[in-house]
Amino acid sequence: MKAEAHFIAKEDGVIAGISFAEMIFNEVDPSLKVEWSQKDGNYVHKGMQFGKVYGLSSCILLGHLFLLGKKTAQLRLYWGLIGEVPLGRVP
Repeated sequence: MKAEAHFIAKEDGVIAGISFAEMIFNEVDPSLKVEWSQKDGNYVHKGMQFGKVYGLSSCILLGHLFLLGKKTAQLRLYWGLIGEVPLGRVP
């Protein structure tokens, strides 16, 4: 199923790690489209949307889990439970 997810600031702060996030989503599924309305170093306020990602909902969720730093074993188990994602992409 296709979906759109938004990056929303949980607190006031400075954006950092956009290239890392893009790398993770590209590794999970190169067809995911990531767009940013802000760039690294920009100040954001709590609740401000600063980017979005489009694509298969299962791939978006998996990329999100990687960005949160979930353990590899948990990700492999999760990955195997998703029917839309080919198992061959497990890192």
